[in-house]
Amino acid sequence: MYRGRIVTAASGVADARITYISEQKWKAQIIGDVIDHSSWDNRGSYVDIIGFDVSGIGRTGLYNDGSHVRFIANDVHDIAGPTSALCDNGGAGIFHGNYLGSDNDTIGNRVHDIGWTNASLCATSGSQVHGIYHANRGGHILNNLAYHSRAYGIHLWHAASDVVISGNTVFNNGSSGLVVGAGDKPQGNRADNCLVSNNIFAHNARYGFVESGNTGTNNRYIKNLTYENKLGSFQLQNGKVATDTINADPQFVNYTGDSGGDYRLKPISPALRTGSTDGAPADDIEGRTRSSSGIDIGAYQSTADPGNVLGAR
Repeated sequence: MYRGRIVTAASGVADARITYISEQKWKAQIIGDVIDHSSWDNRGSYVDIIGFDVSGIGRTGLYNDGSHVRFIANDVHDIAGPTSALCDNGGAGIFHGNYLGSDNDTIGNRVHDIGWTNASLCATSGSQVHGIYHANRGGHILNNLAYHSRAYGIHLWHAASDVVISGNTVFNNGSSGLVVGAGDKPQGNRADNCLVSNNIFAHNARYGFVESGNTGTNNRYIKNLTYENKLGSFQLQNGKVATDTINADPQFVNYTGDSGGDYRLKPISPALRTGSTDGAPADDIEGRTRSSSGIDIGAYQSTADPGNVLGAR
């Protein structure tokens, strides 16, 4: 266990990346102890941060200022969010925050319970504390569990464009499951050419997924499943249509809305073998191979045969 703030600045190169890895998944615990800062602040490029347990009293868990950085298989949780002094700056569990950065990935993480500790101090800016926040061009958001964040589960804003969001399970967040948009700084940016496929958006306080602010006409929404989002399945701009959206109970093994649940899929789930190959990651959050002939929607690929309800995993 390490209690304090980590700052890393070294950069690798494309064929020799720098890797920080917990030898045992989630056993290396990073507990940030600086108010209104990140628990881990990465400034280098071509860096991988893998398998850590990250929490803390700051406004951000894992923050990245570089390019070609990958946050993989971390458990980021119980991030306090900003205090009244920095409410307008918002916060996030995972934040790729450099508007000039590019090609950053967030893969196979569990991001939850973000922004609630200081909620009473920033009552008017709760919409700015998110699970996963991606603010630059390119990259992938794949196979994550994102739940119980104060605002959006996944948030694309500022300079975000050309991002693939696929195979995530996003539920019980204080706003919508996902927003694709742009505004504020940098001026003139438009969120465009994003692909949103094979995600589950369920039990969120607003919509399953939305567009907001400045968006282009080339975003694609394919084969997502939505269920019991309070204001509806989705709300898109520019006449966009979400293709083949499934509006049905995903049939989680045990939905509780928190870390006590099991968000794998029952063999009767409508998410089994109904996903698209577009944007689909090669494997799931547990490293299980996804089949091109039968991709499941959400973070988990089931071994169950949907044609045989007795064939549970």
